[in-house]
Parts: sequence; C-alpha cells; structure tokens
Amino acid sequence: YEGCVRSVRNLLKNLKFTFKKCNNGRKMLMERNDIVALRCKFLPTMCTLRQNEDTRPVVYLDETWVNQNHSRSHIWQNNEETEGFKIPTGKGGRLIITHAGSSRFGFIEGSKFVFKCRARNSTDYHSSMNSDVFKKWFVDMLKLLPEPCVIVIDNAPYYSMLVNNYPKCNARKADVQNWLKNQGVNFSPLETLAELRERLKLLIPSFKRYELNKIASSMGHEVIRLPLYHCQYNPIELIWAQVKSEVAKKIKLLKWWTSKDLQMRRWIRYQKVTGRNVLNMLRRFKMKITKRKY
Repeated sequence: YEGCVRSVRNLLKNLKFTFKKCNNGRKMLMERNDIVALRCKFLPTMCTLRQNEDTRPVVYLDETWVNQNHSRSHIWQNNEETEGFKIPTGKGGRLIITHAGSSRFGFIEGSKFVFKCRARNSTDYHSSMNSDVFKKWFVDMLKLLPEPCVIVIDNAPYYSMLVNNYPKCNARKADVQNWLKNQGVNFSPLETLAELRERLKLLIPSFKRYELNKIASSMGHEVIRLPLYHCQYNPIELIWAQVKSEVAKKIKLLKWWTSKDLQMRRWIRYQKVTGRNVLNMLRRFKMKITKRKY
C-alpha cells in the first residue's frame, strides 16, 4: 500500500471501524501468516507463466448450485401485489453443476457435470460432493483436454485427497508411532505423544502430496492451487454469477424439476449466456491478476 497513515485511518472510519480496546483477541481483524504465504506463492507463479509466455492454456474449474425456486428478488407488481410472478415458498430442490473453462477453449466441451442434490436439509452444497465423484469427473475432464494445460483449483476437501495419509492431530500415540516406523524414522519408545507430533510436523511437508496433482502430472498437466479463501482469483465464479442471473430470468418458463431431460435443458442455456462472454472474461482476468500486488 502506497498511501499514508491518515488515508488508512479515513478508510477504516468509512468502513465503520473504531480504535478501541479488544476484549476478545479472536475478534481482531488479521490475516493468517500461512494464507499470506500461499498468496505470495500463487500470484508470482501465475505472473511467471505470463512473463515467460508459457503457451499452455490455463484451465479454471469450480462447482456451483442452483435451487429449484431460484428467481429474481425484484419484479414489477401493482400496489395490491395481486399481479406479478408468484414465487413458491421455500428453496425447493437443488442442482449441483461442475464445469471447467479456459480463455483458449471457452468451456471444455463435454466436461459439464450436473446432478441433483440429495441432502436437501444441508445449507452447504459442498456436502453433496465427495472425493470419489469429483475424482472420476476430474479424470474424465483431463481426457478431454487437447493439449497439456495448467489447471487452477481451490482447496475444497474433495480436491485435496492425499496420496499417503498421515496421522492427524487427534491420532493416538500408537498410530503416530506406527506411521513413523513405516516411514523409517528412528525415535525412542520413551518419547511422549507431544514429542512424536513435533517429529510428524517436520515430515508432513515432504509427504503431503495431493492425489489429483499426481494424476494430472501423469497425464502431462500441471495443477496450481488457489490460496485459502481467495475465490476472487478464480474467474469462473464471475461466470456462475451470470449463469444464475439468466436462470432467475427464465424461472417461469423452465419447469425443469420433473425429469432429468428438463434439468439438463435448463443448464444448457448457460452455454448461450456465457459462451460468448467466457473468453473475454478470462482474458480480462489475466490482466487483473498480473497487476495485483502480493
């Protein structure tokens, strides 16, 4: 930041922040050092691809959702509110959609994956996706890529399966000992669980290899992971916003929840909506990320 301290103070005041004693340290506005480090790794990596004129296409992928009764929040009505489109109460069922796109190809043809969410009571659509389902889709998507690509994904749990799992923080002492023994690490049987965990922490970076990264590498592709909580660096999020906007406009015309064919018909429309915009949007995003400071 190149501004002065007074500019920062005025900015914080405009955002309704006040300088006062902190009663609870958890409420302080701060960013985790590990997340800052991940961002400082991600942005230079992406900028290096541009500067070196890497010819590999950059493919972004993500999933989103749409509810059965997803519609506009504002419509034209008379004073008595007796005319106008009536939206059913409740959100209804939910569809999950996963897709991938690139500034060179647009949406990857044949990689669209749509299914109906079973967990209706869940407020988070991520609970409807699991690692096995996503892995199968990911491998199928890789087979559709015509050339080696750079694939940008986030750190959702079903993206982050490890090749070799390691004991977690709640693991028993015997489990930690067995894991260290299998890795050929020498330790004393008199060491406490806390001491064994410290040994484990030192080894985790060298053993933490993602399964999807390995699969992509074996097929000639490279995976780059977004920093935690930085979805703004995934331009497909902007495309999903356009998709949902178009779906909300057509809610009255698309009675899509009765059969699989009609479900798919509703989502086919987004190809028309964003197909003409996806290339320009991804190209603009290249310029944005290049100008971003770490």
